[in-house]
Amino acid sequence: MNKLFTFLLAVFLPFLSSGQSTHEVKLEKQNAGLTGSLRGVDVVDGETVWIAGAGGVYSFSCDGGKSWKTGNVPGAEKLDFRDVHAFSAQHVLLMSCGNGSDSRIYQTRDGGKNWKLCYQNSYEKAFFNGIAFWDQQHGILTSDPIDEKPYLLVTQDAGEHWSPLQPSEIPVLKEGEFAFAASGTGIVTKGEQEVWLLTGGLVSRVFYSANRGKTWKAYSTPIVQGTPSEGIYSFCADGEEQAIAVGGSWKRTEETKGNVILSGDGGKTWRRAKGVAGVAFKECVKYLGDNCYIITGPTGTALSKDLGEHWETIDSTPFHAVDYHKESGIGWMVGAGGQVYRLEWQR
Repeated sequence: MNKLFTFLLAVFLPFLSSGQSTHEVKLEKQNAGLTGSLRGVDVVDGETVWIAGAGGVYSFSCDGGKSWKTGNVPGAEKLDFRDVHAFSAQHVLLMSCGNGSDSRIYQTRDGGKNWKLCYQNSYEKAFFNGIAFWDQQHGILTSDPIDEKPYLLVTQDAGEHWSPLQPSEIPVLKEGEFAFAASGTGIVTKGEQEVWLLTGGLVSRVFYSANRGKTWKAYSTPIVQGTPSEGIYSFCADGEEQAIAVGGSWKRTEETKGNVILSGDGGKTWRRAKGVAGVAFKECVKYLGDNCYIITGPTGTALSKDLGEHWETIDSTPFHAVDYHKESGIGWMVGAGGQVYRLEWQR
């Protein structure tokens, strides 16, 4: 073989065989007209996104962030919206968290012109954490526990009505085990039946149901846990069997011990990611595609190009949540102080 050709092959082959290494994320700051803490975000498509947060506020854009419509839900001015589910630009659910009656579900079917209170919690111990849907009609909501078990609500009419779910089998929560209302991604659905529920605190586990919550199994994890502020804050299961969970401690946000864990069997068994020595507290994780994950939180945003094993910090701006539309490669990130950024994944 020609010596020059051999040399050139040795130099360029690693780049040719590692196409995913070219993937980058571009972040662009937006002005959505909000100033408070934002944790709810749902991306409908590459042009449409809804966000919501403290003070009963919401904002949405239907032109990729060029313009925004912002408002307050009447009667919700003192509430904190922690999750959003947008069926379309017009039909949207907002979930507030809080003790007792502060946990609610509001709905609009006309892009925020009118709002309806669909459900208001009546249990003193309940504290809504997140919602997720299997399809346009069927969804599930998770709350802090009642009677030592996860408290779950389900809807069969796109959020118009909600009723308690009574699983025939669900493990009892251990002492000091509960869930976090950080980014709305502590409960995740997939396909027509699957759902995962994540816990934290003194014990941090993954609860899994293959039949829309009728029966559950719980699996232990090696994520940092043992105090009320530690555990899993976000979960993603977009691959065939790949799953990832992230978290840490909201009281010790700079600590980097065991904040990213990975599973190769859909969340049944877990191990810590190999290169997590520099990954501090994160509240949300999303799969971008081509083995790439993005994670974000008060300590900034990081990108992995090898299914979560190793991470590179790409931005230091504090955020709480991120959502992403795979087909367009466009996403949105929200955080404290009304921070809103547009994300573009350059494939």
